[in-house]
Amino acid sequence: MAVPSSNITVTSIWDEANTPTSIGTDVSFGDLAAYDYFTGPFGSNTISYNGWGQSTAGGYNRIYGLAISLTGPYNFGDFANLVYFYDQSNYQCNLTVINNLAPAPPPPPPIINDIQDCQLYFKDFSGTYTYINGNSGAVTQGGAPYGPTDISQNTDPLIAVGHWYVDLTMDPSFTGGLMDVSINGTLVVNGVGIIGGLNTVDWNTYGTVNLANLGGYAGFNVVVTAY
Repeated sequence: MAVPSSNITVTSIWDEANTPTSIGTDVSFGDLAAYDYFTGPFGSNTISYNGWGQSTAGGYNRIYGLAISLTGPYNFGDFANLVYFYDQSNYQCNLTVINNLAPAPPPPPPIINDIQDCQLYFKDFSGTYTYINGNSGAVTQGGAPYGPTDISQNTDPLIAVGHWYVDLTMDPSFTGGLMDVSINGTLVVNGVGIIGGLNTVDWNTYGTVNLANLGGYAGFNVVVTAY
């Protein structure tokens, strides 16, 4: 389902973002356009519905396809054909994890170059609310990669700007290597050092990435490589 391309009404914009119900007399089109998803029931619950986010948080939490409009005006035509949630076909968030580390040579003590887990999060601009969260599980040294696997759900909103976080956990015996993170074909993390245990990188250091049309689907394609 999407907002129609013509004859757009407040109800059609409401219904795409919320379970089709009566809007209620206390909801204006300006509020529906301005407030974001994280101001609603799955965030701070300041409002009782899912908004589109053109104004709050500087527009960084807005739904894909909308321009920032900090003070309005808000135009019905801006919502034509827009979709609010991932659907695992036209919209996906894919994670791939590659372990290019070879088994360490003897002698003992043994060094294990396994990835124990790689966890990917997407959060709101403030870093308070997680709306996409998935992980790879173990990816062994010299073994097959994990993914690409779609970690999104059909209840996850299509936030236009990706505020991403990657937690890569290596075997405790791992003595050191490097990690790359590529998002939508852009190498956002290039050769950062990693050690045994937890290694965290995120957008605060390496920058945001916009949700994009990737050919066949729109969303995020995240590739994490250890080497």
